[in-house]
Amino acid sequence: MKKNALFLSLALVGLLLVWHMRAAAAPSTSATTFLPVVSHIFRGYVAPTIFGVQMYGPTGSAQEYHDQLLQSNATWIRVPVEWNTVEPSDLDPQNYHWNNVDQILKAATEGFTLIVTLSGNPSWAATFPNGRIDLVPMTEYEEFLNAIVERYDGDGYNDAPGSPVVNYWEIFNEPDAGDSIPNDVRWGNYGGDYADLLQHAYTVIKDANPSAVVVFGGIAYDWFEDDPDDPGPFVSHFLGDVLSNGGCPYFDVMNFHAYPAYADTWATYGPGLRQKAAAIESVVLTYCQQAKSIIVTETGWHSNATPGWPDTTEETQANYVVQLGTQSLAAGLDMMIWWTFSDVGFPYPFNTGLLTYYGNTKPAFTAYTVLVAELGHADYVRVLSSGETGAPDLEVYQFNRDGQTIYVAWLNPINTAQVKTLSLPASQATIRTLYNITSQINDGDDGAVDGRIHLSVGGAPLYVEITP
Repeated sequence: MKKNALFLSLALVGLLLVWHMRAAAAPSTSATTFLPVVSHIFRGYVAPTIFGVQMYGPTGSAQEYHDQLLQSNATWIRVPVEWNTVEPSDLDPQNYHWNNVDQILKAATEGFTLIVTLSGNPSWAATFPNGRIDLVPMTEYEEFLNAIVERYDGDGYNDAPGSPVVNYWEIFNEPDAGDSIPNDVRWGNYGGDYADLLQHAYTVIKDANPSAVVVFGGIAYDWFEDDPDDPGPFVSHFLGDVLSNGGCPYFDVMNFHAYPAYADTWATYGPGLRQKAAAIESVVLTYCQQAKSIIVTETGWHSNATPGWPDTTEETQANYVVQLGTQSLAAGLDMMIWWTFSDVGFPYPFNTGLLTYYGNTKPAFTAYTVLVAELGHADYVRVLSSGETGAPDLEVYQFNRDGQTIYVAWLNPINTAQVKTLSLPASQATIRTLYNITSQINDGDDGAVDGRIHLSVGGAPLYVEITP
């Protein structure tokens, strides 16, 4: 799909505004999986899954959409914290401004696991808010890192009120952006400097909290500057530059973003999240000679019609919730953050939230809750071949949940009006829509008793729960 440069540029500008408006060893082929520590406060124990949401501003029980957040059964919340709000001028740590941050991270005491994106350099420390720290020694950044990690490590020393525990620290957002966005030059053309930053950050964070997890800043890894047909703001060689300049030992988790608008970069059919994850994993393994845990901290789609973009609806957005969640599990990701929990609002042009700006639930919200219930504790088995599905545009995934086989099936492209027949080996199954409407299907419903069930599949994903 051809991207619309004008609207994507507006989107990038809008994203920058969002972050300011609402933020106050031995070679191995195995990766370490970092599982969340889930507390038991307010909502009780909820078994962790990979699924989470992006939020801005306060996250605790006083947050206006907290009831909907509880209903979502999300495990993870990703939030930004900006250095410039904590230290607007060069201060000693005892004079840092913590009140806003305490509210942003409040959900860490209420049963959620937070991943915090550290960004927003103060103007006295750096020329650009999300780029190199070039106006002061790196010790100033280290001082900030030590203070914030210590405050939220829950060890009883210099803790925030309630001793919230935050273990996941992401080092900037989309650092692979280059020099093309006015007033927001990032790390894209300075991969070696980002590797050096990771080394400093890793050392300080681990010293302050040995249980902490250092997360590579989520890279866009598409819409590249060197795309001859549609050049964008992101630098294709950034990841390789970081890793080749000694960055490998200084992060625990690799992290990327995946939006269906760029699907044609990675796959012929479907949103391409699995293929993108595999491409990034390959780069990391090549340079580091060791696999890393991998997560996606931004993925999603909008529900509103936007000029220059394909037609979309709230139902299309809901379809993407299931597709992207299913593909995240199939890719072996340890976290999937839907961007965003609620619509951002003007001037950002895309309504990507599971909720509206005013907190009303969309079809995507229902789809998200059903996704978590259906697949949150299921094990991925395999993707069915086109020979098994009978058509290359039928995308079907097999899972196992407590001994029961569950298939997730849809027809590409996502907004197709067509349907095709899918045949699966079973004598009986429950068909569950993404909105949790169920029906029964049996072998023989088509007039032939042959040990198979036959169902019609369109763009809206279906869960097929095989009766044991």
